[in-house]
Amino acid sequence: LYSRSHGADKVGKKLPIDLPCLTHVLGAAGYRCGIAGKAHFEAEMSNFTETLPSDRPYYGFHEHHLTEDNQVGEYLRWVKQVHPRHYDAIRFINHEGVRDTPLPPPKPGHLAPVFPSAAPEEVHQTAWITDRTMDIIDAAGRASQPFFAWCSYVTPHHPWHPPYPFAGRHDPASLPQPLPATPLDEELFPSEYCGGRGLSEDGIRHMMAAYYDMIAHIDHHVGRLLDYLRNSGLLDNTIILFT
Repeated sequence: LYSRSHGADKVGKKLPIDLPCLTHVLGAAGYRCGIAGKAHFEAEMSNFTETLPSDRPYYGFHEHHLTEDNQVGEYLRWVKQVHPRHYDAIRFINHEGVRDTPLPPPKPGHLAPVFPSAAPEEVHQTAWITDRTMDIIDAAGRASQPFFAWCSYVTPHHPWHPPYPFAGRHDPASLPQPLPATPLDEELFPSEYCGGRGLSEDGIRHMMAAYYDMIAHIDHHVGRLLDYLRNSGLLDNTIILFT
């Protein structure tokens, strides 16, 4: 369905809970369906991830491990329980609307939310989402079912916070000259994130480099998933869609 048909036509609108989804079709055909990461089926600030029962199907998914831009829910509980000493570093990379503490002022012409993460990469959402996707596939194997696993990464998303060893992988000076914002950009996206308005060229290049570093982090974990499927003997019998 087009978004105008199902009604969730912008971020923050709830997808109707009784809507027949792809997961219902696959589930009826015997597939075990799971999602790990960001869904945006509901408004992320509506408290749904904190209260969602872990043993109840969710929009046709038999298994769900949700985390959103604001990091709440199962992921943040995992950080508290398994990596408590990195909790503050993880909270520091939260996006601007729900930060616990303000970001320090940036250099002139630069954005404040562009910085390397102090948390190790294996504690980041990207690593956690990858691990939970493997758990979903494992659960289907134990149940002797084919699987549909949706691995939905939160990043690359502001703030740009690549973890080491991916932080600094791209040299800002080596990147192409940023394209200026178009009149439509100015109308639809009144933000420094689109077209870099108010930023110096050096500031834009540093933002771009951090963005590419975050993509390299995702690329690493997509590689982990492919290796996992290959080592499990599943790769040749698995359809992979990357979008």
